Amino acid sequence: MKEVFARIKKFQKSLINEEISEYNWFQNITHDLKIVSSLQIEQRVQVYSKKQDNQKIKYKKFRRRYYQYILKVILYISALVSINIWDWISTKNSTKVIYSLQDQLQFANHISNRVTVAYTSFALLFTTNNTMIVERKKPLQSMIDGAAETKALQNEVISQFQDGKGNYNPEVKEILFVDDPSCSRFTGDNHAKCLLLVNSGQLVNMISALSVFQGILENKYLDFEKADKSTQGKLIAAAYVNIEALLPNFVLIAYEAQFIADIIDGVLTEKIEGTRRNRSWVLGVFSFGLMVVSIFIWFHILKRIREVYNDFKKVLQIFPPGLVLSSYLLKKFLKQTSNRSFLLQ
Repeated sequence: MKEVFARIKKFQKSLINEEISEYNWFQNITHDLKIVSSLQIEQRVQVYSKKQDNQKIKYKKFRRRYYQYILKVILYISALVSINIWDWISTKNSTKVIYSLQDQLQFANHISNRVTVAYTSFALLFTTNNTMIVERKKPLQSMIDGAAETKALQNEVISQFQDGKGNYNPEVKEILFVDDPSCSRFTGDNHAKCLLLVNSGQLVNMISALSVFQGILENKYLDFEKADKSTQGKLIAAAYVNIEALLPNFVLIAYEAQFIADIIDGVLTEKIEGTRRNRSWVLGVFSFGLMVVSIFIWFHILKRIREVYNDFKKVLQIFPPGLVLSSYLLKKFLKQTSNRSFLLQ
């Protein structure tokens, strides 16, 4: 017993001092890992095993067990990554729709703004004899520009209110293209002006109203250039020629543009709320999944890896001292993990 204790103390000293030497007193310990081909000796390796005391190290089994643990970790992490990827794609699509709705909302307000400026320019043109400034321009130039903008709006409304698939919101589509002879969308004085257009034979929708409004503006700036400007009364009289449909069409366009803006604003709000709810749901699922994976890794994967780690330490403890001291990695590992076992008093 004393001899064994002395050998262990000597091995401990050599290990701590990182000495490389030959230990003839360990010749009786079997140390072949597989087959020592250089010595042409075949013998079994005495290693740690839960079931048997004398068998070869099952390298493939060790590797397979590590691969299984790594595969499980990859699968669980992949599930979390998949949730993030799905969230990114969903958020990207939702953001694209939200931006599109915002553009439509701004365009609806733009329609209302441009026809209002054009109508104001017409009124100031005749009442001030083209002396008032509208958006840093004289009323005549502003009304000419307004007629050109109204013509461009007729083409833009067809494309601006489409979604990414070329479809329209049903309510918006009805306002743009569908005639409403009952003027059911209008109330009060606006309803009366709408009926005036219906009685004159005009289709009551935004496309038709824009076309008629543009034609009246073009005629009125021509009337201004031909009008007698000697007195204010004659100029105002020229302004009232053939304008019966100007104000009703202006009201129709401005009112329907605002109605479209309200529809889109409702859809936009609902989409934002839906996106927020989806993000909250995804965050909850991801947090729960992360907790489950963390618990699994902590209580299962790390536990199993620790078992393998301990198995390897137990195998390493019966390695020949010469082999351990000749390998820097083995020597360092054994010092860090098994030092207490050598601290024999």
